[in-house]
Amino acid sequence: MAAEQRGVVVTRSARDSERVQLSYVFSAAMLETRLARWLISDRDARRARLPRYVEIWIDHCLTHGVVEVAETPEGTLAGLAIWQPDPGVEPKNYQRRLAEAVGHEHLPRFDAFDAAIRRQTAEPGWLGLVGVPPAYQRRGYATAVLRRRHQHLDRAGIPICLLAASSHGRLLLVQHGYRDCGPPIVLPDGPRVFAMRRCPTTEPNA
Repeated sequence: MAAEQRGVVVTRSARDSERVQLSYVFSAAMLETRLARWLISDRDARRARLPRYVEIWIDHCLTHGVVEVAETPEGTLAGLAIWQPDPGVEPKNYQRRLAEAVGHEHLPRFDAFDAAIRRQTAEPGWLGLVGVPPAYQRRGYATAVLRRRHQHLDRAGIPICLLAASSHGRLLLVQHGYRDCGPPIVLPDGPRVFAMRRCPTTEPNA
């Protein structure tokens, strides 16, 4: 059920019919991050390839996990979170679909990224990614999708791990009770990203 919270609409579960639209929303959030520029350096290639990559994970989490969205009061998609149990099943035919989505020339960096995340987030729990396009950042949409999932997992007593692609993202997660899962992940000749873990809590808004 939607309800207004600080001028935004509280998140809802994503619909299967939205998967393509969601892939573009999340790609817009990623497009100019240092992580995305490291994965695919050419901007035109990033714009073309990232939605296809993201769609693999949205499709997978709609079936094997949870995808939640935040909307503006007018109903425009302003952010989303992709969650899956970890350890969980890999997307079906993942390597083939990944190569088709990002191109063989970019595949080594995506493989390196996947391997780094697996090493740093090996403990059981849930694993997630949150994306808010630049036009909607710093307006409470990330907080809205985080709180919805926190409430559910706190009731179930389940920890959660999230990846922060920037220092700003890391600070936001710290404000919501996350702690570093070890040192930053330093990608080969690339940026630092931060695996963050949050244990269940009964404290409000943690």
